[in-house]
Amino acid sequence: MAQARIGLLPLPLFLALLTALAVAIAVPEGGEQVSGLLLPVLGGFMLAEIGGRIPWLRNAGLDTVLVLLVPSWLASAGLLPDGTLMALRRLLEATDAVGFFVTVLIVGSVMSIERAALPTDTARLMALLAGGTAAALVGGLAAAMLLDRPAIETLALTLAPAMAGGLSAGAIPLSVAYADALGAPQSVLLARMLPPLIAANLLAILFAGAIALVERQHDRMSAGAPRPSPPKAPTPVTSLGRLAFTCAGLVVLHLISSHVARSSGWAAPLIVLLLAALLRLADPLTAGPRQDVVVLYRRCLQWLIHPVLFIAGALFTPWAQLVEGFSPFNLLPVAAAVGGMVLAGAALARPLGLAAADGAVLALTRAAMGGTGTIAILNASRRLRLMPQAQILTRIGGALTLALAMAAIGALDP
Repeated sequence: MAQARIGLLPLPLFLALLTALAVAIAVPEGGEQVSGLLLPVLGGFMLAEIGGRIPWLRNAGLDTVLVLLVPSWLASAGLLPDGTLMALRRLLEATDAVGFFVTVLIVGSVMSIERAALPTDTARLMALLAGGTAAALVGGLAAAMLLDRPAIETLALTLAPAMAGGLSAGAIPLSVAYADALGAPQSVLLARMLPPLIAANLLAILFAGAIALVERQHDRMSAGAPRPSPPKAPTPVTSLGRLAFTCAGLVVLHLISSHVARSSGWAAPLIVLLLAALLRLADPLTAGPRQDVVVLYRRCLQWLIHPVLFIAGALFTPWAQLVEGFSPFNLLPVAAAVGGMVLAGAALARPLGLAAADGAVLALTRAAMGGTGTIAILNASRRLRLMPQAQILTRIGGALTLALAMAAIGALDP
């Protein structure tokens, strides 16, 4: 029993923390902060463990979907304590913990790219971005024509939100811009954007899981056994003091990017991405500090991915809007757009020097709901190694979509 684990936690520690969570929830006052911290950690690890132990869920990449959807349903059904969720939301708003987590992912992923390969990788990804976006637009508009939906409305309220890079960086500023230009209530516009945004992200996760499943089946049929995975690069060892210093530096970078975002109106993750790319190209960091950033990035992926996905499900994935988004009228254009991304990514992969499956998965990250959506797609496809390229596609693609949609807003009929 001492060797058993739930996620990364030894079973005795998990049970002790679970007891502490139950006590914190039972305390009428003062326990919300503790339960708000423990709930996503224990819930994320437990759901990931359940999903990982069910073969058809694991093989289809649905273990990631489980960590997202179960908290969303539990929150909508009132089965998660309101006080705990409110405390968790206040904690996130006060500390911007999810935003800092995304900063660590972006900076760490960029720093893990070979400096000489960064310009070449970016050029290849821009070609993939253009091809995937064009295919998504063609597929989505063709489906809209079949449903007799207005093309401008489909572009503005379905396809643009699905490819704008997430909720906070895409759909919310897009809805504000639409509201200012059209005089329509921002809340009404945002409510119309949420279903395609959520549906596109979830469909991308399902497609990514299906790609991983097909690969496994192909390996078994062609070789009689799974193809051995390439050896993983060992994680370098670094001291706690150096990691703390690295974390402090990333906090400063996060604060700077947040300040620039507030004054410029740009999305903070995009600013982080640009700053990180400039740092990597200029290469002012010695090997030691850069290695420390990469180590912290890998540790955050290992320890925080499932708690962050649990938070995304419980707080940022409304169950009612998700169900509404899967009505045939709303789902068909989104599904056609996401399918177009897959086909374009696979078709463009070989000319761009990528494996077909890698190209398809990278193209799918155009439909990601920000950093957490990108993580979920890559995790479902078992391709977290593509994080650097995926972050570039999600952030720059979302920013370009946002800019073009705002520029063309005058064509939208309210």
